[in-house]
Amino acid sequence: MIEAIKKYKRPLTIIAVLFIAFLVYSYFKGGSNTNNNVLTVSNPSGGTNSALAQQFFNQLLTLQKLNLDDRIFADPRFQNLEDFGQPLPDEPQGRPNPFAPIGVDVSYSPTIGSSTVHTYNLNFTSSTSSSSQ
Repeated sequence: MIEAIKKYKRPLTIIAVLFIAFLVYSYFKGGSNTNNNVLTVSNPSGGTNSALAQQFFNQLLTLQKLNLDDRIFADPRFQNLEDFGQPLPDEPQGRPNPFAPIGVDVSYSPTIGSSTVHTYNLNFTSSTSSSSQ
């Protein structure tokens, strides 16, 4: 190991000096920023946020004053409404492992009293058939 250090003394010295120079640079350059906030918001137009906030607050107060009458749900006309919704059809499921290579479907079928058994179904199809088989 000492021989390796002697052999690479010059490149290791250059790397060490560059690393120390980087640390000194980042300490002095990065230390001058006193604002440590991750997110800062500034309003260049001056005061429009407060006007928007006041307008939003007024709308919120108006909505809170509303009283909804729940007698509509007991009305026979509401009770006679029909639901025309349609059930969603069952979609076919994808492969057991979508990241497996195409043509290799791995299914896991555990058996009682033993470890998991891996069953590999190789479904290779080709448009050309070879006669050498």
